[in-house]
Amino acid sequence: MIPATKLSVAALIAMGMSLLNISSADAFTLTKIADNSGILSGFPTGEPGINDSGVVAFDASLRAGGEGIFIGNGGALTRIVDTSGIFSSFVNSDLGTRSVVDINNSGTVAFHANLDAGGKGIFTSKDGNLTTIVDTSGKFSGLRNQTINNNGTVVFTGIIDGGNNSGVFTGSGGTPKNYGSVVAPSIHCGAQTRHEQIYLPSILVKINQYYHLGQSQ
Repeated sequence: MIPATKLSVAALIAMGMSLLNISSADAFTLTKIADNSGILSGFPTGEPGINDSGVVAFDASLRAGGEGIFIGNGGALTRIVDTSGIFSSFVNSDLGTRSVVDINNSGTVAFHANLDAGGKGIFTSKDGNLTTIVDTSGKFSGLRNQTINNNGTVVFTGIIDGGNNSGVFTGSGGTPKNYGSVVAPSIHCGAQTRHEQIYLPSILVKINQYYHLGQSQ
């Protein structure tokens, strides 16, 4: 019998040799989407999004001051929104950091923003057209984890006024639909990426019809 220690070393050597034999067809390349050598001074901890065409949506700090949300695929960047207008920042106070920025295959970007006039909301933007999906002027006191599908429907977590309850909702500019409650608002319930499952089995089937990119809805 081969000793366990020798077997482990042999396995590691075999793995190393297999890596050396990777063909050029299996190799990958990195594409720089943006850096801080120009108008952008840095990139916060919010999560960028990417669609099937390789277009990346992200937020960034501006060298001249303020913040912006951009899209790019390796060439010139397109500015989607910034803090020179109705938005004061893209920091989500519920999370203590910048929020998720998401993009679907038609190029619609979904994001969380704080408003100059007070309150906050989840918005989408495409071709310069801004749509309010939901804001905190109604029953919600907090919003987080927005994700958008190819039909333009956004799924998000909404914190109900008072902070004692939260739920998973969808919206596309009208009244959001409620698909289930979360026991405590501190539970991280889902829509960070399209490839994660929401942690609520009772509503998983309903949410999945809105949740996956590249799937006919």
